[in-house]
Amino acid sequence: MSHGERLEVRAPENGCTSGLYSIDDSSVHSVTVNVNQDCAAAVAPLSLQFNDTPLTNISAHAESQAAGGTQSSINCVDSNGNPVGNSPEPDSGFADPVTASANGLAPGTYTCTIVIDPCRRGEGLRALPVPRYLWTRC
Repeated sequence: MSHGERLEVRAPENGCTSGLYSIDDSSVHSVTVNVNQDCAAAVAPLSLQFNDTPLTNISAHAESQAAGGTQSSINCVDSNGNPVGNSPEPDSGFADPVTASANGLAPGTYTCTIVIDPCRRGEGLRALPVPRYLWTRC
């Protein structure tokens, strides 16, 4: 580059960082070269700072320890109450097992609510395994 030459640069985006950071500023910035030198002999290199936000993946999982024992639902939301990722899981009702996940989230507050319900087995009444048959209503 020679003195007075203009260089246009963008925030770096390559295979090493793609998907790991959010490019906060994707606009083109101009820098004017003010010293005649090559890269090997650079004593006062030009610099332009970019701030890119690191991203995070989250997941929540619920699975009954007893086959058919419980079913669950998971709903993950951001600080404004908006669903993130594949929330809610399942789309309605309860299931077992169930996993909610969201990828590529910027720093912030996220809340996942897990509801575990032993009565979501499709039965209104169920027998308890005791010598006398007691019935409980869910």
